[in-house]
Amino acid sequence: MEEHKIDENSDDVPNLISKNQWNSPRLRWIDQVRGAIMLGLVLTVAIDVEIESGSVLEFFLAHAGREATYMTLYDVGAAAFIFIIGLSMGIAFKKRQKSVGIQKSLVHIGIRFLALFAVGFLIVMADGGLMQERDDLIVIRWDVVISIAVTYLLTTPFLFIKKVHLRFLVGLCWASLYQVLLLTTGLRAYAIASNHGGIFGTLFGYIAISVMASAIGEYLYFDSTIEEDKKYQHVLILGIFFLVLGVLIAFIPGMEAAKRQVSLTYVIISCGVTILGMNIFIFFDRKKNLELSYLRAYGVNPFLMYFLAEIPSFLIEQFIGTDLGITPEIIGNLILTVILLGVTSFIAIFTYKKKKIIPTEKIAGLGFVFLVILVIILLLTGNL
Repeated sequence: MEEHKIDENSDDVPNLISKNQWNSPRLRWIDQVRGAIMLGLVLTVAIDVEIESGSVLEFFLAHAGREATYMTLYDVGAAAFIFIIGLSMGIAFKKRQKSVGIQKSLVHIGIRFLALFAVGFLIVMADGGLMQERDDLIVIRWDVVISIAVTYLLTTPFLFIKKVHLRFLVGLCWASLYQVLLLTTGLRAYAIASNHGGIFGTLFGYIAISVMASAIGEYLYFDSTIEEDKKYQHVLILGIFFLVLGVLIAFIPGMEAAKRQVSLTYVIISCGVTILGMNIFIFFDRKKNLELSYLRAYGVNPFLMYFLAEIPSFLIEQFIGTDLGITPEIIGNLILTVILLGVTSFIAIFTYKKKKIIPTEKIAGLGFVFLVILVIILLLTGNL
């Protein structure tokens, strides 16, 4: 078996189990799930089509409205990505801590946080500034990259809860605390006025998802007291339970599944849907031993795929428009989607075949430099 020339403790490759083995079958499905999520992101980044609220297409291709008291399948995307990050984070942190020690492990997390946060901050600044007034509230403008960065950093303290069952319950309680705050304070209005759940949706909802996922990841990877098949059955049952529970409590007034708020119900349903979805890949991986190379290619360098789709799309939107100036608009939008899919697919497959995994902080560094140049151009041209 060919050796993979990277650090086996890198959290960019959570599927590795023995030294430098690229093709290790165990937890290969994490890359495949992450790849499916990233492929969906690439396909939707460029799509800018008006979709009627309440339609069937909205359920699959659009977020529910700001004040909606329901969620769509499309709404699960951000939560699913956070879940997969958390799933591998506990595994990687434990391996890195054992290899290089706690101090270097924490420094690594700090560097990654700063790199991602800097990129997210520049995206926000280039897209209209840090603050905005909406619904008579002044809110901090938020971006999904900032959400990921903050979640990555603030999940870390929870990783020191060694008992994974306890950590899972703490994560669930953390999301429940936020639901109480939504019901008893003015945070609901603030969340509705924010983007991507806003700062509080990240500090509570997305961190809760990541913490629970980290417990599940360590349970599957490290717990040797339970038979392998039993562990996966337990996780499948948890996914079914969460989905049913979430749907049931969504009918309680004040407990609606709202993505904009990152409500407790949204968290529970999103985790349930993600767990059930990843079980499809677990089945193909563990029972059929399928190497879904195309999806895995997207999954091993997820942030590279994100920036390759998001930054050009943002640039085109600023200067040309996602319709590329073509009439009817849907034709130009379709062309843009095909171009982005083609470019990202080519680079994903190329890096996968070359067994190249680019550290997230390096990708973020390049993205930061590019965005600085973009912000300067926007300032000089009067577009910012």
